[in-house]
Amino acid sequence: MCIIFYNETGKTYDRETLSVAYDNNPHGVGLMWVEDGKIEVLRGLFTKKKMFEILGHFEGVPHALHFRWRTRGKIEKQLCHPFRASHKGAEKPVYMMHNGTFTDIKPPQGLSDTHVFASNMRKITDEYGTDMLFNESFLRRMEKQIMSFNKVIFLRSDGKVSIMNPSQWTAMNGIWLSNTYSLEDGYRKAKVARSLYGKWGRGKSSLQSWKGKGSSGASAKRSSVQSGRRVPVGGKDWLAKSEEWERAQRKASRNAAARREEEKRTEDESRLAERIKVAYNERALELGRSLSKREKRKIRRTVRRAWAAEKEQAQADKARYKAEREEITKRQFERLLKADFPAPAKAAPGRVLRRRRLPDGSMEEVEIMPNFLN
Repeated sequence: MCIIFYNETGKTYDRETLSVAYDNNPHGVGLMWVEDGKIEVLRGLFTKKKMFEILGHFEGVPHALHFRWRTRGKIEKQLCHPFRASHKGAEKPVYMMHNGTFTDIKPPQGLSDTHVFASNMRKITDEYGTDMLFNESFLRRMEKQIMSFNKVIFLRSDGKVSIMNPSQWTAMNGIWLSNTYSLEDGYRKAKVARSLYGKWGRGKSSLQSWKGKGSSGASAKRSSVQSGRRVPVGGKDWLAKSEEWERAQRKASRNAAARREEEKRTEDESRLAERIKVAYNERALELGRSLSKREKRKIRRTVRRAWAAEKEQAQADKARYKAEREEITKRQFERLLKADFPAPAKAAPGRVLRRRRLPDGSMEEVEIMPNFLN
């Protein structure tokens, strides 16, 4: 999960707050804003120094800021937010940022689920125009599909903004936050440690978590306790472990897909062989004698042609069915444009607590008041 800051007025951020957000989501920072009637984007900031340098020029400029935590796809500039959500040549271009995971989207190798979602939005705007992304009926319907843990913000070149699942955001002093856990100091390391090593990190400090776990001896205690690092002795750091696990999951997914394809091919071959065998028997009964090799070759060719024609017809039926469904969806969208929906929910106001680790290893909760902006 990432975090999005939507800064309505361009107020100056507190450096410590942004630093914690970056530490929890270090896979690329991106911005989008409107300037002189044109939407501008900047993405692929991979250092705090560069991020703070850029943000120094945004005082008084409304903008959206995205910190990425990679769940799918590579760590590279092309997969950093924002993404274009309008078709090329649109009169009023739209860009989007996302916090969450579209679990029903299976992106191709090397892409992210947000990248695919933005591509789907481009198809919609190509058909209906960019106003569709600011239509309340459409947004409420989409919210039901993507579920509440996905937060999306759209920005258009005329400065118009729309937000999906606004009630799941937190609004403070002109800032919209897509989540607050990214402001907890050490949140990401603690979460990854729990997912990788089970109970070791649950509810304990980094010193308590690894003490005496994973190895033995004085060298083990020195590496895990004295350094205070959240690293299992003799192992890799939490990020490397996470990436290694994800690579294994992708490999397992590819292997499973290959197995399914092989099983389907074997099943088709078995069914074709059975059909040929039936054709042999029927022809032999008809003639009242055994078949010659020439007759068998002729029957095999005939059956294979019929088999290929059936598969082609099945593909054509599938394409026709898909076109019919798209037409039905188009009519549904047109009805939605005329529907009367209530006004959208507002962001949840309130206090934000950020956890901070003290020198003795204990945790302290610090309330970020509305003045957490300078």
